[in-house]
Amino acid sequence: GGMRSRVMVDLLCSLGYSAFQLQGGYKEYRNYVREQLEQFQLKPTLIVLWGLTCTGKTALLNHFSHSLDLEGLAQHRGSLYGGISLKPRSQKAFENLLLWKLRELNDQKFILVEGESRKIGEVQMPTFLYKAMLQGIPILVSRSLEKRVEHALKEYFSTAESLEKIKEVTAHLFKVISKQKQQEALRLLEEGKNKEAVKILLEYYYDPLYNHTIKRKKYRFEVNSDEVGKAVKELKRFFASLE
Repeated sequence: GGMRSRVMVDLLCSLGYSAFQLQGGYKEYRNYVREQLEQFQLKPTLIVLWGLTCTGKTALLNHFSHSLDLEGLAQHRGSLYGGISLKPRSQKAFENLLLWKLRELNDQKFILVEGESRKIGEVQMPTFLYKAMLQGIPILVSRSLEKRVEHALKEYFSTAESLEKIKEVTAHLFKVISKQKQQEALRLLEEGKNKEAVKILLEYYYDPLYNHTIKRKKYRFEVNSDEVGKAVKELKRFFASLE
């Protein structure tokens, strides 16, 4: 908003770029984003994918143009392991991106979204969006444990740095997992038996943690995502039945 911004705008324009200077600068822009989100009138109905960890919900979202990938905007998968291999965004960056995505989708009849808690990592979604999610049309996404383990290995174990972070998080797990299973998972990770470790973490940590939320909903439709292409076709038929 000041002299340095003016200089950069002039420089970019001289190089052939389309650039402009915001009145009041970035601070005023942030006020604008917050005000717009506070007043936002969401028109579409949300179709919400619920399911256990690594059932491929994000992969399904990516097959539909009328989808809202909140974890993608946050760059966090919403669990203790959720930031591994990603660069989580700040609340400001998340809200900036969210506003423009909601505007882009607001003329749709339905928006496909993954069921989330109010917080995704360190960012928090607006109240109106969280309420719309809870009141949306719930769909259950399931997948075999074998496929879920395969998905987790691909998603979380991309680098040596990722593996070390997984060990660090596992060493500090609490709540539902027993000390015995936690130590067994750590031992398997140290031995390079990642597949066996992931299976323990899914069965004895993630599933008990999220099952209470998953089981208490009444689903309008269920889809198995072992074969993503088949699941996409089933979802398309379900969407058509809502028209």
